[in-house]
Amino acid sequence: MRNRCRPGRGRTGEPDRPATISVLELRVHGIGNTPPAVLLDLPPAEIIQSRGDALGSFWGPTDSAAERDRALPTEDVHAIRPDTRREAYSWGAMARLSTVPGWGLIGALARGLVRVGWTVLIPFGLANVAYWTRRLPSGSAGWRAGNGAASVRVFSLLLTLLFTTSTASVTLGLLAGQCFPAAQTVTAPAGGGEVDVALACARLPGFAQTLAGWDPGARTSLLALVPLLAVVALWLISLTGQVRYEERMSAARADGSAGPAQGVAVPLAPRPAEPVPGPSPGVPILATPGFWGHRLLTVTTGRLHLAAAASMLTAVLAWDGVLGAVPACRSLTGALTIACTDGAIAAAGERPLLAGLGAAAAVLLAWAVARVCIGSEASPDVGGAGRGRRLQSGWLLLASLAAFTGALVSTWRAEAPQPSAGYAGLEAIPVLLVAALLGIAVVALGWRGGLRARLWVPLLALGTVGCGGFALLRVAADWAVFLLGAGVVALIALLALVLRALRRPSGAGEGWSGGGPGVLLLLAGGAAMIFSTLVVLGTEAFLNGAGPQVRFAVAAGSALTLPTAEVATVGALALAQADWPAALAAPQAYAEFGLATLLTLAVLVVAVIPPALRALLGTRPLPRAPRVWVDPSRGAPATHDRGNERSSGQRNGSSRDGGGSAADSQIQRSRQVAAAIQRAEPVVGWVAVGTALALALTLLTRVPRPLAAWESTGDAGAVESGTGFVAIPLPPWALPEDVTTWAVGAVGAAAVALLGAMLAGAVGTGARPLGILWDMICFLPRAAHPFGPPCYAERVVPELRGRIDAWLGGTEYDARSLAAPAERRVVLSAHSLGAVLAVAVLLARPRDPATARIGLLTYGTQVRGFFGRYFPELLGSVATGNPPCRAPSYLAADPWQRDRAEPIPPVGRPPTGEHTLTALLTGTGRDEPAWVNLWRRTDPLGLPVHSYRDNEIDRGAEERDRGGYLFGVMAHSGYPRAFAYHRALAEVLGRLSPHRSRSPRR
Repeated sequence: MRNRCRPGRGRTGEPDRPATISVLELRVHGIGNTPPAVLLDLPPAEIIQSRGDALGSFWGPTDSAAERDRALPTEDVHAIRPDTRREAYSWGAMARLSTVPGWGLIGALARGLVRVGWTVLIPFGLANVAYWTRRLPSGSAGWRAGNGAASVRVFSLLLTLLFTTSTASVTLGLLAGQCFPAAQTVTAPAGGGEVDVALACARLPGFAQTLAGWDPGARTSLLALVPLLAVVALWLISLTGQVRYEERMSAARADGSAGPAQGVAVPLAPRPAEPVPGPSPGVPILATPGFWGHRLLTVTTGRLHLAAAASMLTAVLAWDGVLGAVPACRSLTGALTIACTDGAIAAAGERPLLAGLGAAAAVLLAWAVARVCIGSEASPDVGGAGRGRRLQSGWLLLASLAAFTGALVSTWRAEAPQPSAGYAGLEAIPVLLVAALLGIAVVALGWRGGLRARLWVPLLALGTVGCGGFALLRVAADWAVFLLGAGVVALIALLALVLRALRRPSGAGEGWSGGGPGVLLLLAGGAAMIFSTLVVLGTEAFLNGAGPQVRFAVAAGSALTLPTAEVATVGALALAQADWPAALAAPQAYAEFGLATLLTLAVLVVAVIPPALRALLGTRPLPRAPRVWVDPSRGAPATHDRGNERSSGQRNGSSRDGGGSAADSQIQRSRQVAAAIQRAEPVVGWVAVGTALALALTLLTRVPRPLAAWESTGDAGAVESGTGFVAIPLPPWALPEDVTTWAVGAVGAAAVALLGAMLAGAVGTGARPLGILWDMICFLPRAAHPFGPPCYAERVVPELRGRIDAWLGGTEYDARSLAAPAERRVVLSAHSLGAVLAVAVLLARPRDPATARIGLLTYGTQVRGFFGRYFPELLGSVATGNPPCRAPSYLAADPWQRDRAEPIPPVGRPPTGEHTLTALLTGTGRDEPAWVNLWRRTDPLGLPVHSYRDNEIDRGAEERDRGGYLFGVMAHSGYPRAFAYHRALAEVLGRLSPHRSRSPRR
């Protein structure tokens, strides 16, 4: 029960006097998407929405609840200062809800499919995050500005092509190419005539089996549409979470442009038609004008991705349609022989239109890659895209769609369709994409360490040409051996440069020693391959079935003129004379990746889990957070924990480390669990290493598999060459044929379990799966992949900024209860990821006189320990002015022991230091910034924002819940219920007073 004082009485028992409200305490929740009622610590019936909509809204207590809480004693958990208006801002729906129009069952089905589709966007979101982890430019523009900008965008395009290839491997490779054998002419029993019997995969549903009666060209054209429609579906799914902010807001707009006099509400500025300049030297990038505005990158690059997908599908159709009758061209190795060249010339003469469309598709695909590098510059840290570049992307998309349409029509209307080449392009494309993704991700590890494109591009090109050329040609000549040696030397030199870049001393304050771009790109590529492998091999396993059952059967609607008793006999005759394998075979790259993933998981289990268990189960006590405020009241009401902080150690802010009480043991256990979770960075680094190993093994190993239909009729040389790459064949005794199936089954079972966990709690609410993941990867604008999750901060930042400006500007002036505009102050109280948003809001505001009346109270945040390390230019020492943070230790009992013992000095120096957040919050005439941060050792995500040593910003919060009925340890939530919160709020307001000297050390 909450102890309420009688309304109408003040804290001293005297009648209340009308209080002048001059302080806005604006609370912002974090990654847990805390409801407004919990954020305000009030029942839902005692809060009211003051402004906003279903996505972003501001809430406050009702008048009666606010009056009651202002009358509570100062030490009460729920007390509100007499001069304060408390509000809560809710933004979680922007990152976690997806709106899909529809009614009844159709709408529910669409929303369910969208929630599943959001998981496919995870690699795209990781690529967008990787873009912001590179060393960002300062005061420069152009597509060459910033090491790795164009490479990350090419990597993102390759992810789209991998998704397209995987979908095509199912629809074209498995279904169109293998599931529908040529119709068989058999003699019906009982003296019947000849009957044409169409065959299809037995596991296909009836409506799909009816495609067996179609002409092969018509069936192929229909199934070729599916991959392109799947790419369009991804684009539409990303739009379901797009946040639009078109309401009225303050004159200090999100784009930072000048406006009318302060306090006058104006509409949000329209999208700029001209390029927006990059950041000025010395100014934090988050303070760049227009950083949080909607950019043209999504529109421009989205067209390029669609054009590339259409061009690649056109090339695949042309390869199969033109070269289907040439056995020597059924593999990449055979394509380099003279026999394939002669046959291709003859085949192209027979189908000149399709051959010309294939050549045009290759040119359009190369054009799309070039435009991704050069023409998609609409990123806040680079510049804006002009109208001319948007038009170019539009024309490129139209040309690609026209070529794809021509290929579909040519395939549909082919009078004598060529026998299928088994879509040999789909065999080679996944291998080429994996090699390109792995190469870009590995060199990205050294971008922040100074590995420039003029070094890694020639080395990577030489290594690829040398090793790949030798693998394709497989010639024992001296020049071929020299080519292989040059390629190996180039790759070794490239790896040496990458390792040297990772070992630079200045990388101590950066995530993964400055290898953040490479780590995230490796995770993105690995996640994309996992999804692709599950889809392709899962479909293959479904179509093949299990046990001795027949893989093929008489298609639905075939031989219906025969009596029912004769259908089975006719089907058996047709199957017996059909030249078709007993099982379907997907492209080999997916099976290789499935096996590589299983081997990598085994290595990670042995290398990662034992040290983690040793650290988690250790008995060494962890130190407390310094300078913990405790409740000095011993005669607290019954609502308080009377036993809280009773020991002498707790009076000075410590728990009795190593004590024998159950409470102290529980606190120590919570500290150890929190420390184990804070080792996420090295664990993710190990996962990235495992991903690189899995992708490399995909290129180096071969697994046994059944022959596909086109392979069963091809020449032995082409079949033996497989994808055309020399690989390490695994012996049968070491790898039975069903091991790959077991490996993929294990990965699939884990993915299904993960998907079930992600969907738990989301069905029926519209919430996206893995809500915390979307909170993290959707924080920054989409600058690499246009189909990634949209950025919710594009609305949150201007909306919070508009609320602050409205309060300070006096647009809510009320002479009866509110102070004059010049006397008002704002304390932005932010939790966890909300603190990161608060930092972005304050950096986005211009430095004007009103800034001196803004304070910041953060708690349970990761500004320094996580975001500052992963995004040094955005939220690191250069932007905040606080010292950089060292990497957490994976083996030490305290992961931050070295950061506490050997802190890194701040890197912000004039003129950079003049624009940091701490300088912004310090103001003229003050010695301390109006910023206090609360953290506790039991919080797995709450870390200091300045250092682990005693400093002027960080304060410790109680680890015991003083407002609970029973004893409980406080972790990541509940900071406003701590006594330290009220002391911190009072200190922030005290620092906002002008000409205040530094407070004495406690």
